[in-house]
Amino acid sequence: QAQQWIEELTGEAFPGGFGESLKDGRLLCLTINAIKPGTIRRVNASKLPFKQMENVSTFLRSCRTLGVAEHDLFETVDLYELKDLGLVVQCIHALGRAVRSLPGYSGPTLGPKEATKNQRRFTAEQLSAQRANAAMATKLTMGSAATMERSEVHYFDATSGNRAVGAGSEVATAQTMGSAATMERSQVHYQDVTTGNRAAGAGTEGSTLINDGDMHTMARAEATYLDPTFGNRAVGAGTEGS
Repeated sequence: QAQQWIEELTGEAFPGGFGESLKDGRLLCLTINAIKPGTIRRVNASKLPFKQMENVSTFLRSCRTLGVAEHDLFETVDLYELKDLGLVVQCIHALGRAVRSLPGYSGPTLGPKEATKNQRRFTAEQLSAQRANAAMATKLTMGSAATMERSEVHYFDATSGNRAVGAGSEVATAQTMGSAATMERSQVHYQDVTTGNRAAGAGTEGSTLINDGDMHTMARAEATYLDPTFGNRAVGAGTEGS
């Protein structure tokens, strides 16, 4: 499309490929003069590289003058060294759009029309009505207010859930009470060896060999002698003579 537009404007066909036909800048300069005659006063026809690159630079300056945005332009080496022909095509399309708003131009254009500023003006009454509407609470502005609110808890016993939602029974059952009073430990009132029997109401409270354990069995006699024969005297055996 870019090639067809240039050929239509200049009346000249491309002699070769896209990049090779434009790298000397001559056709580009002729395109500018076709859009706005006299913009480029001299177009170099020399085969010298710096003269050809001068044509390309002149074309880019003219594009700025005609309203092409800076970000749509390419560097001279992008075309002359065929580094990025995509940027060249982008620039030509931007030029084809820009000429739509050029005063006095009635020639062919390229691509869609560029967006223009569309400023809207509102009266004081319209602005006041808009502010009033914005202040009104709607479902959209309220979000989830009052939707996810949690009910206040009035009961704290095991059946509070049933009463709060009006379901089930308020009577405490084994399931609702959990382990209340089930695993509670009885208070210990006795501290002797038969406390277990008395607390459970089983067996005998009398002391037996079993519940006495080793009480008095392994008790050691008090030593009252400290001489070498105190052992014999303590147990009443042997002789007390040294």
